Amino acid sequence: METVQPPFNMLRRGLQDTLFPYCREHDVGVLVYGALAHVLLTGAITSDSSLAADDWRARSGIFSGADFARNLKVVAGLRSLASDLGVTLSQLALAWALAQPGVTGRAWPRSPSPSGCRSPER
Repeated sequence: METVQPPFNMLRRGLQDTLFPYCREHDVGVLVYGALAHVLLTGAITSDSSLAADDWRARSGIFSGADFARNLKVVAGLRSLASDLGVTLSQLALAWALAQPGVTGRAWPRSPSPSGCRSPER
């Protein structure tokens, strides 16, 4: 059995057109991680949030500068869509990732919950 474990979420979709078709054609499983964009797709991080200096996200492009501002706008729109559908933002993001052609599963992080979040609210 062969599998790959790439980062993949609603904000980071580039593999849909490259890796995923290859994996489907060659029977390679795809176990995605980061489906909640490292908590960004839970709605728990806002423009007022501050990350600890030792938090790797403080140095990540998706959590700073123009990319962060763009991502927050996308998250706001997705939150509205999730509300219209009667689900949480986290549920929408996880369901979306798992529904993508080629994704065969989700890698579970080492955390108290299967979503990777530390609290049920996320």
